[in-house]
Amino acid sequence: MKKISLIALGLVAGLSASAQPDVVKNVEKLVKSKDYTAALEAVKPALTNPQTSGTAAPWYLAGKACIGIWDDGEIAAITPGNTVTPEDQVRNAKALIDAYNYFVKALPLDSLPDEKGKVKPKYSKEIKKIIGENYHKYQTAGLNLYNAQNYADAYNVWDLYTNLPSNGYADQKAYTVDPDTIVGELTYYQSLAAYFNKDMKNALACVNRALAKGYKNKNVYIVGMDAAGQLNDQATATALAKEGNKSYGAEDISFLATLINAELQKDNYPACYEAIDESFAIAANDSIKSQLYNIKGIINERENKIDEAMANLEQSLKLNPGNAKTYYDMGRLVQNGVAAKEDTADEATRTNVLIPEIKKAIEYYEKAYELNPEMSEIPNLIYRLYYGLDQNYHAGPEYAAKAEEWKNK
Repeated sequence: MKKISLIALGLVAGLSASAQPDVVKNVEKLVKSKDYTAALEAVKPALTNPQTSGTAAPWYLAGKACIGIWDDGEIAAITPGNTVTPEDQVRNAKALIDAYNYFVKALPLDSLPDEKGKVKPKYSKEIKKIIGENYHKYQTAGLNLYNAQNYADAYNVWDLYTNLPSNGYADQKAYTVDPDTIVGELTYYQSLAAYFNKDMKNALACVNRALAKGYKNKNVYIVGMDAAGQLNDQATATALAKEGNKSYGAEDISFLATLINAELQKDNYPACYEAIDESFAIAANDSIKSQLYNIKGIINERENKIDEAMANLEQSLKLNPGNAKTYYDMGRLVQNGVAAKEDTADEATRTNVLIPEIKKAIEYYEKAYELNPEMSEIPNLIYRLYYGLDQNYHAGPEYAAKAEEWKNK
């Protein structure tokens, strides 16, 4: 019985092995007839079977099938009356990536010597031509994947585009390399794909490559600063902030904020004030100057110079009465001052000093919330202050109603 079983198994294995070339021939027919989805499914056994997986043909055919799926999708997208869904676009874009990977697998196998020791590539010229011809299509595929929030694959397909001119897999005559300005911009988009995929290392690497290509959009620096910060690479974050501040500091304080945070970690207050003064010199308008006074006030607070802090915050509001953050910070300073006095204040101080200050803090908070309702922490702060006026200061029953009003916001 054992002998019969072993012979049977050997016969099955022999049939399977001899069938593999037929599988490849069948896939060739399917590709020629443009039945690409069926061809891709049919070729899969040949990609794993030892008799064929070490040859170029099945990998070449798998690549051709995937290119066919991509091309059909592109035609469908521009054909009147067709509906191409985001899911279709993702599938087609992935097929383009798979085609590249299959072709890259086929290339070295197509250059293996035959039984006579001669190297006679059969597919390499066509493969390299196809890869080159799809140079700009890698841009489109990446965009479709990015818009579908498939950030990992968007990053990968854009990586094909940015590295194609140097990897040797494409026929250089089949396409024209884009200028650095376009490649740099695409590399920035690639950094966004990595960033949203929480891959900060590659996000930062792409930012550096985009900058090296000369693409120095403001957001490139901002993404780079944030990625470096999440990698705890303060030196890089600071360097990017300095460069960004030179070009965009007049209209955006993001770069100054990063520089100041780095100095605050070292309690280097003189350096903070120096950076603010430099920003004042280039500030584009009163709105920016208002933000600078706000930052100066926060640093004053850090040094426990509360009077100076309030003076700078007041100056901030003079320049921009709509600065919600400044109203919020003024309310916070006043509230902190009350908290510091409450435990030791006598009744006269509580009535004549602290109650008016609490009301002033509420006034600042309410104005901040009026200007920016997205400051979601404010209603709870106001509720607690009104509740304290009712329960702790017994300032009047109307404050209980006000507390309830803010409790539900």
